[in-house]
Amino acid sequence: MIPFIQSAFENLIYLFYPTLCAGCQTMLYGEEKGLCSTCRMQLPHINTGEEQSVLLNKFGGRTQVDYVYAYAYFTKKSIVQRLIHQLKYRGKRDLGFQLGRWCGQELMELKGIPTQADMLIPVPIHPRRRQQRGYNQSEWIADGLSQSLGIVSRTDVMERTQFVASQTRKNRIERWKNVADVFQVTKPIAVRGQHVIVIDDVLTTGATLEACVTQLRAAGATTVGIITIAATR
Repeated sequence: MIPFIQSAFENLIYLFYPTLCAGCQTMLYGEEKGLCSTCRMQLPHINTGEEQSVLLNKFGGRTQVDYVYAYAYFTKKSIVQRLIHQLKYRGKRDLGFQLGRWCGQELMELKGIPTQADMLIPVPIHPRRRQQRGYNQSEWIADGLSQSLGIVSRTDVMERTQFVASQTRKNRIERWKNVADVFQVTKPIAVRGQHVIVIDDVLTTGATLEACVTQLRAAGATTVGIITIAATR
């Protein structure tokens, strides 16, 4: 009787406060989380090793990045753009966690280098930005990845020391100058000799991630990889 009552109560809550797909805004059913089955199948996955290696070229040898992996392509007015927008500006933290879990599950199937790292390091945001937004979306992605990969997520080893304007309307050179010196490794001993992965939501020009990698290399990390949910072509 109790399970029946609980189920009836959950159905009543669902009737008045339905959980909607972040991609198409239709109701989610059964085991669907974050995205409906149709939208998840339509995600433009970055599958082949060749496609992933192209992402590494975004860094052009300016700093040593050991590997780059992104879950899906980001294009304007696409489902992926809608997901990132909701994650970043609409408070959909659980969506970040779910995307991180799916990304991690895919990496486990590939059995690649990322599954052998010592720690995940979400790109930090400035305290002022955290106060405005209420959270750091990269931390939620990292938590999802951590659950799937079994790798600890560390938010205490790197910080953002300067508050800078949005990168959205800047070109590559402007973005690089904007973030070149805004990150600092606060616990070098924690990363020295370690295999680490930097986590972010979107890889565009790579300026922010490049700045993080440079600092981690300077602190003595043995290898530094990058995982993002999305990447521009």
